[in-house]
Amino acid sequence: MKNVIVLLLFIIWAQSSAQPCTKEDILKQPGYWTPGLKSSTYGVTPADLAKQQTIVNTIIQSIQKKYASPRGVDIVFGGAHFENSRLPQISKPGNYYYAYFYIIEHPCVYAKEAMENRGASAYLWICANDFSLEFGQSFFVPSKPNEENPKTDAFRLIDQNPVLKDGMWYWRDGKGSTGDYRWVVASDGKQPFVIISRKEMAERLKVYYQKKLKQSEDQFNETLKTNEETYQNLKKFNEKEANAFRDQSKVYAEKMRSIEQSMYGKSLAVVENILKSSDLASLQQPAIIDHIKGFNEFEGFVTEDHMYATYAIRPNPAYFNPQLPKSSPQFFTVHFRMPETGDNLLSEKAKEDLLKAIDFTSLKNMLGK
Repeated sequence: MKNVIVLLLFIIWAQSSAQPCTKEDILKQPGYWTPGLKSSTYGVTPADLAKQQTIVNTIIQSIQKKYASPRGVDIVFGGAHFENSRLPQISKPGNYYYAYFYIIEHPCVYAKEAMENRGASAYLWICANDFSLEFGQSFFVPSKPNEENPKTDAFRLIDQNPVLKDGMWYWRDGKGSTGDYRWVVASDGKQPFVIISRKEMAERLKVYYQKKLKQSEDQFNETLKTNEETYQNLKKFNEKEANAFRDQSKVYAEKMRSIEQSMYGKSLAVVENILKSSDLASLQQPAIIDHIKGFNEFEGFVTEDHMYATYAIRPNPAYFNPQLPKSSPQFFTVHFRMPETGDNLLSEKAKEDLLKAIDFTSLKNMLGK
């Protein structure tokens, strides 16, 4: 009988000890601040780097002071420094550098050594002169083979219209499983970027589609020329096959031209109709684009409640002071990224604590210094 009781107690203990821990349990574990890898640096002079490192370290130390004891997560921190060469529109945008904070959630049983192989579950970057926004869209149409895009007309589509909150511009990117949140700290509430209006977008698209129509016609003529040369070479060996090639290649080239001419022609007609509007107030509204359909078959602007609505922004050259040293922050971007899976208690708590620890007033006071 005694042995049976002991066995039952052992089974109960084993079952209870095997129960998985909860996120609330993990939140009770102390977390650690862990230095990341040595700072990445490219194209920055030693003098600029020294000043930038001071700024980055000041940001990190200020947050660590207010958020000294993470719970249930480790925070990997560090910085990086790069020359800002992505924006031909801005003559001197300043160097691009940032402090980073990677949130690494604890497992049920914490072992500091094992954490080195765990990936981050959320990320915070505090960036100076941040054009990692990747203005990857462009109205550029090459006029000759292999012509390089100068990117002087680059723009970007974002998921929300930036709004001014507490003296900062805020918006969220990401629809679905990943959320990207951005707060832009700029001088006197000004914007280092411009929200493109319907009028500006339509004017740019008009020129774009005119160029695309000409490009389509030029490519058609070039294809006919190349096909004729191929036909003449084939004819030397087999006239029947050469004739078949010429007929088939011409049909295909004409089909492709017809598709492109129709597509760009219809888009141009839509844009020209927009520009004929006498509703000047409507033309000054933000250009809201259906990012799924994009610009190949443009059917007009959509409303902000459209499922695939995106807003177009471009860099604002008038914002920047070219007289400032490259190391001077002309604006800051606070960028937080976290997968939105519905089970993010640890990262969500760390996010709240990190954001509370950011001294936005101090960031604003650093601008132009």
